[in-house]
Amino acid sequence: MAAVPGLTGGFKFTPDDDEVIELYLVPSLRRQPTALAGILIDADPLSAPPWKLFSNNGLDDDVKEAYFLAPGDATKNRKVRVCANAGTWVTQKLEKSGEVRIDGETFAWQKHRLNFHYGKAKSGSMGWVMHEYSVVAAPQDCASLKICHISFTGHGQKRKRTPNGSDCDGAANSPRRRLLPRQALRMILLKCTTMRRLPGPMKSLCRRRHTSLRIQ
Repeated sequence: MAAVPGLTGGFKFTPDDDEVIELYLVPSLRRQPTALAGILIDADPLSAPPWKLFSNNGLDDDVKEAYFLAPGDATKNRKVRVCANAGTWVTQKLEKSGEVRIDGETFAWQKHRLNFHYGKAKSGSMGWVMHEYSVVAAPQDCASLKICHISFTGHGQKRKRTPNGSDCDGAANSPRRRLLPRQALRMILLKCTTMRRLPGPMKSLCRRRHTSLRIQ
């Protein structure tokens, strides 16, 4: 099992939504200690694409997820958020919202799900997912912060951990053309050389085969 910052090896950090808010986000807003010191990485997910964000904070390739404490800003209401000129985080949906009351104060919060697209917006999800927890109504003396749970999943139109990774690429996910042995292809092309003497439908068939087949 991959090591998780702030945890002893062999333990997995899997808090539910209420625990993220009550034990980590609200104490951070109040500038108080959290339940587990070191479990939140102080870094802005918009400062670097996710694979660089992980490596910049000492997370190896075998680490699939991490929690980041990031500044709250005006981008929380934007569907598309530019990430260090390398790609965009695209909001998929508001997954959950609620309120918690702690020490006589009420905190209204939201949880959004975003996918990372390399390059231009909506170019295809790479498999990086961010769940963003933010407080939308808090006492005035609280800091402006949010918690971002970023993970590399097995889902995505263009799934790969890095742009040059081999998990998948555009070609691997595109519909595959039928591959034929060289000899079979040569026989088809040889027959197509006599197209002038073929009926119209046969000419069209030969043209389609000639342009759509690839040599294996």
